[in-house]
Amino acid sequence: MRMWKKKGSMKSKSIGKNYIYNLIYQILLIIVPFITFPYISRVLGADKIGQNSFASSVVSYFSLFATFGITNYGRREISYVQDDRSKRSQVFWETKLLQLITSSIACFCYMCFVGFQEDRLFYFIYIFFILTVAADVTWFFQGMEDFKKIVIRNSFFKILNVVYIFMFVKEREDLIVYVLGLAVFPFLGNCSLWYCLSEYVDKPNWHALKPLRNIMTVLSLFIPTIAIEIYTVLDKTMIGLITKSSFENGYYEQAIKMSKVTLSIITALGPVMIPRIGFYFQKGNMEKVQFYLYRGYRFVWFMGIPMCLGMIGISYHTIPWFLGDGYEKVSLLLNILSLLILAIGLNTLTGNQYLIPTKRQNTYTTTVLIGAAVNFTTNLILIPGNCLCCG
Repeated sequence: MRMWKKKGSMKSKSIGKNYIYNLIYQILLIIVPFITFPYISRVLGADKIGQNSFASSVVSYFSLFATFGITNYGRREISYVQDDRSKRSQVFWETKLLQLITSSIACFCYMCFVGFQEDRLFYFIYIFFILTVAADVTWFFQGMEDFKKIVIRNSFFKILNVVYIFMFVKEREDLIVYVLGLAVFPFLGNCSLWYCLSEYVDKPNWHALKPLRNIMTVLSLFIPTIAIEIYTVLDKTMIGLITKSSFENGYYEQAIKMSKVTLSIITALGPVMIPRIGFYFQKGNMEKVQFYLYRGYRFVWFMGIPMCLGMIGISYHTIPWFLGDGYEKVSLLLNILSLLILAIGLNTLTGNQYLIPTKRQNTYTTTVLIGAAVNFTTNLILIPGNCLCCG
């Protein structure tokens, strides 16, 4: 068994190198959909993709509780104590214990939910998404600004998943096989990162750990996480419940995925900037905080505007060629969803990269809750209206 070795002072970290590491992984995330989307769209069809989209949106609520705002909290708190091994060891183990507690509760509740489903095997596989949260320590390495380890391992398991898809997903009835790959490989990737922890943290002193000591702070970060989930998941759930159509969910799922492919280039900077801003905030150096924040804004506008307009310009020509016949609706959806590139880019910068690291999560929570309420209300109005128009 590997010894828990101690290291001296932390080496200086380069934002440029970390961004390149994270960008390499984001580029991989772009390449993979271009390889798998056309194949999966033709093999499974829009209805099977929609079935997976609806089920994954349901399990996301349980995964959300398992996460419980701990990712943002842990990343922020670790960034504060990057240069103190003793403190970061205690912060890590207390945060991880809390995450294991919330994940265990989420797993129990999800298994109760599965017991009431007709297709129990199909829904049971999704429990790996919750287990992936339980095994997650990427927030720690992000807080330490060590993106190399995250990228190498995530990339390896992402490539394995692509190979798995082409080897084992051959026909429409292979939906369960497809979902199994989506669920298991991220879990294995998170588990593999545990091997590297001994470089940064000591063994836990169980008697000194108090995982519930900062539960109110974690809860304050959990509330905006719930609201953001409304943006990203509730829309899929509402489409499935209101339209009763797996096809509509399938169209929406493909449009969302394609818009996020481009968005990933912009959001790659976020995880890199968060710990750096948190570190300088803890040191009281607000000049550095503002310097990195304004650099982030310039980057979002510089990259976001041409990407947004470019996606709108090519959507009607690209979708029929890329996804095949039967996906004409995706072109219209993609024209609208391309605006997410700017909206999410600016939101991530202001909220995740500034308000949370500087302990202004209450302001962040207020703005996100307003947006979530607007999102829910417009969904109630527009989704049924779209059904009437299509009918």
